[in-house]
Amino acid sequence: MTQDKQSLLGIGRNDVEGSEGSSSSKWGGGASNSSGLSNSEFLTSERSQQGALMEKQDEMLDVLSSHVVQLNAMGTEIGTELDDQKRLLEDFDGELTKTQQRMEKVIGKMQDLLQTSNNGTLCLIVVLVIIAAVEFLLIMYT
Repeated sequence: MTQDKQSLLGIGRNDVEGSEGSSSSKWGGGASNSSGLSNSEFLTSERSQQGALMEKQDEMLDVLSSHVVQLNAMGTEIGTELDDQKRLLEDFDGELTKTQQRMEKVIGKMQDLLQTSNNGTLCLIVVLVIIAAVEFLLIMYT
């Protein structure tokens, strides 16, 4: 340790040199701690425990990272699928609008036809529909 660090910590040169094995350590009241280990053994033990803990945390972070990557891929797929579904719905809506417009025209023409006062035209249409149905049946069964 440098002299500046020693002075900031409030320890002298003798304290630093004799702290590892000296029973008059300023920081623990002796060479052993509550578990009965010397300071250097205690530090080694703590470092190995911290190293093991950090390795376990790294493994957990790796697993978490892989899950985040999977979720990102799934989110991208869902977004693509939603875009495709939106396009299909827009196409369907356009076709439905066209069909609705055609149906309105046909209904309007049917109403015009039904409102005509000429019963002869209506009877002619009914007769032609019956003839067409009979011809269809004849074609199907011959």
